[in-house]
Amino acid sequence: MITLKAPEDLNWDVITAVAYEQARFDIAPELLASVERGRGIFNELIEAGAPCYGVTTGLGRLSTTDLSKEARDAISRNILLARAAAFGEPLPRPVVRAMMMVRLANFLSGQDGVSAELCQFIAARLNDDFDPFVPALGHGFAADGTPNAHCFQTLIGEGRVLDPDGEPVAAAAALSARGVDPYSPGSKEGLALINGITALPAYAIYAHRQVSALQEFATLVAAVSLEALAAPKDAIHPALARSSGAGVGKVIERVNQLLEGSRVTPYKLQAAISLRIIPQVHGAHLDALDQVRSGIEQTISTFS
Repeated sequence: MITLKAPEDLNWDVITAVAYEQARFDIAPELLASVERGRGIFNELIEAGAPCYGVTTGLGRLSTTDLSKEARDAISRNILLARAAAFGEPLPRPVVRAMMMVRLANFLSGQDGVSAELCQFIAARLNDDFDPFVPALGHGFAADGTPNAHCFQTLIGEGRVLDPDGEPVAAAAALSARGVDPYSPGSKEGLALINGITALPAYAIYAHRQVSALQEFATLVAAVSLEALAAPKDAIHPALARSSGAGVGKVIERVNQLLEGSRVTPYKLQAAISLRIIPQVHGAHLDALDQVRSGIEQTISTFS
């Protein structure tokens, strides 16, 4: 069980563990208390008469229209329903789970003004494998509002989720099967759920993992090629790893691990150029992957 004690604890490793390995997690009471303090500040401002877009006013052209109490109570729910306009096959299950984790990371900062109850509800659904059906096409909306609407409307019992066999079922039925009532979003929470960038970093993580797996396979092929061709190993001498860039060093170290115990005697004085540049080519690719990961991590940790 992973325990989140601070917003920064919800990082790449935790997101991938929950999204891809179904790791279970909880949120420490002190972190929930911090979220609730943010919620309290927001409520105080609204009660004092402060205007707030999408909370006390309408949206878009209606941003200058003050909402009645009845309209304020309904808008959080309506926002989630009105923007769920995507279509097509569902996004991969791990991508959607990562979406939920990325949004939760923002909520735990305490800056969104959502309740601790909402954070706990999202965590509980991830822990009981409640996986929303988010269509893969038609996301042409500011940020990730459309996929977010599909994802998070399921918390209120609307839309569909995927059952263990990957078949779509009604979200309301899935909640009922878990003995859980649909979540009732409070003021601002519907808007908070559809805002922010979630699908883009979640899918970027998915792509990064796939390319990283291909990178490892390519390194394995390179090691097998050196062995099968009885090529000299000068280009992957461990001493070069200490004086080269990060990616080159990692490739040299990995190829040497794979060839540990080799008894093949090189039959040439020098390996072919295609073999000698393995560390440089593969290393550049590794460096690029690290740079991409850094960009994704920055997006995840940035409040949106």
